Amino acid sequence: MAKFVARRLGWMALVILVVSLITFFFMHAVPGGPWDQEKPLPPQTVANLQRVYHLDQPLLAQYGHFLWDLLHGDLGTSFIQRGTSVWTLIERGLAASALLAAAALAFAVPLGVTFG
Repeated sequence: MAKFVARRLGWMALVILVVSLITFFFMHAVPGGPWDQEKPLPPQTVANLQRVYHLDQPLLAQYGHFLWDLLHGDLGTSFIQRGTSVWTLIERGLAASALLAAAALAFAVPLGVTFG
């Protein structure tokens, strides 16, 4: 049993790593960037922001920073709401998401049982 659980956990970790790698590189492949706005920022400001967020480094180094921070529970700060941590934004929306999930479950289970 323990061998089965260990194998499953290993596969789970591998799948999460591969999905995060694919997502990371796809996000860098799309046009545009976090600093693109209607009013362009001065080049020095963009350079400073890219340095702060490690966007001036090669993609593999950026991915390494991403994984290191993720393993330490640091999701960073929001690009849109500067100065606000991503964890704070997740906490703000968690209650509403849980309520929506509970309402959907309360609706789906009786319907599924009835018509299934």
